[in-house]
Amino acid sequence: QGESVSGNMTLTSVNEGISLTTVSGNIKATVAALKGKATADSVSGGIEIELLDSSEVSYKLNTVSGKLTVDDGGTSQTGEKSMTKTVSGTDRLIDASTVSGNIRIKY
Repeated sequence: QGESVSGNMTLTSVNEGISLTTVSGNIKATVAALKGKATADSVSGGIEIELLDSSEVSYKLNTVSGKLTVDDGGTSQTGEKSMTKTVSGTDRLIDASTVSGNIRIKY
């Protein structure tokens, strides 16, 4: 778990679930093996989460003014405002939101 008022956050090779929040700054996390939920929230900043294992994952991504990108092992999807994917049979979830910034998920 991590919080910042004004500054970037970078986590590398994290296991288990994560919860990251910043008011003004970017969030970047590399997760070796996600178990459970990864939550990332920013008011003014981008969010990038990379999962090193290639297992399926559910996600909820939201931005007010920014671009959403999901790279899922060969294909890339982009969107605006909101993107959601639900995978049954897994508790792995990425829940990311930002008011002003881009969100990129890679697995």
